[in-house]
Amino acid sequence: MDSGLWQEIGATITRGQGSDGREAARERFDQLWASCPPGEHALRCVIAHYAADLQDDASVELRWDELALAEHAASDAADWQVIGIADPEGMLASLHLNLGDGYLRAGRTGLAQQHLDAAEDGLAGLDDDGYGAMIRAGVEGLRERLAVAAER
Repeated sequence: MDSGLWQEIGATITRGQGSDGREAARERFDQLWASCPPGEHALRCVIAHYAADLQDDASVELRWDELALAEHAASDAADWQVIGIADPEGMLASLHLNLGDGYLRAGRTGLAQQHLDAAEDGLAGLDDDGYGAMIRAGVEGLRERLAVAAER
């Protein structure tokens, strides 16, 4: 794995957190995706995961989220250890949460429910830390929004 690429991903994530840096970060993630070798599944998952969060178009966001989950599925533990993530399964709840949210916003409640269920299945593997609390709160929020959508 190219450590420079990993550092560039981190810098792009930071750049995208400011409203004035979103477009530049989107463009940079497109470039990073294009330059990342197809076999680097963990890196490609991370790139797609963060690129999705920067999109203004919900369908483009959903496409990136789908790519992130596909790259995660193609990865193995060694792919993740190289980039310093010991337990890649902990990321699955977040990936499914993002997909569930995207599908709900697209009006595809059946798929949203499937990904909510998958996200809930992944909660047990999360630690009791800030990240785990954030994902649990996101899952609860998606659950509530899906219930409201079902009542309509």
